[in-house]
Amino acid sequence: MRRRAALLAFALVGLSGCAQVSQFASRQYYPAQPKFVIDYSPWGTTLDENGLSVVAGAAELALKEPASTVQVVGYASAVGPDDADQSLSEARAQAVESQLVADGVDANRVTGFARGATPYQFSPSEARRVEIDVVKAGF
Repeated sequence: MRRRAALLAFALVGLSGCAQVSQFASRQYYPAQPKFVIDYSPWGTTLDENGLSVVAGAAELALKEPASTVQVVGYASAVGPDDADQSLSEARAQAVESQLVADGVDANRVTGFARGATPYQFSPSEARRVEIDVVKAGF
């Protein structure tokens, strides 16, 4: 049992290191910005209470940083046809963009992307998400 726990801990440390490296690389060597993540149910596109809370937190940060931009990226798990997964990721990103604007963020500061089907490591639920990045001016 201890061996399993040690292997799991090692794997998690390794994964967190990979996430930091990829986040670092995706930021083009800029300091990490706060990231907000909303998880969705299979084929879900509407925000639940938790999702609304996450969007509200991102909107609050964006409003505190008036020169910042907000990037919204929608994802889907690769369990359906490619066109359906693309549409699903677009709908998820659009729902979050609309809620950010409803929460007071200027629509001109919000940019949305849809990545479609994305690979996952352990479970399809990892890929059913929207990520919100509040990017401070100058980064």
